[in-house]
Amino acid sequence: MKNTISGKAMFLALGVAALLWVTPAGAQVSTMRMEIPFTFVAGDRVLPAGQYVVTVDQNFHHCRFDNLSDSIPRIVRLSPATDSRPLTKDARGTLRFTRYGGQHFLNAVWRPGQEDGNRVVASKRLLEAAKSKGNGNDGSPAVVTVVTPN
Repeated sequence: MKNTISGKAMFLALGVAALLWVTPAGAQVSTMRMEIPFTFVAGDRVLPAGQYVVTVDQNFHHCRFDNLSDSIPRIVRLSPATDSRPLTKDARGTLRFTRYGGQHFLNAVWRPGQEDGNRVVASKRLLEAAKSKGNGNDGSPAVVTVVTPN
């Protein structure tokens, strides 16, 4: 009898410990609502301008774009390498794009409240655009930043 009770107590304690261990991992997912005013390349896909719900999952190193005008989610792989941003912007989610010519390429993502963000894994399209370095002006790429509304 005594052995059965201690076995149940041990099982309960292990269950509670597992829940406490799993909970912080769930906190690594952030959702942001973004208005992106231009067509852009995210990974290997061209996405239209519009309103998006952007979900960043740090555990699995990916970012999901849900366009509010269609029901097809787009998944973009993120690099575990981090980029820092100015502390003045850390309360808001941020997307950074590099413009080569008339094409915008997503290259970094910051979750709200985080100073460190993730780079987007470079796609074949991005590498080709970076080689040509054509933006129509002096050949250097332009950086465009989109932040979540207050």
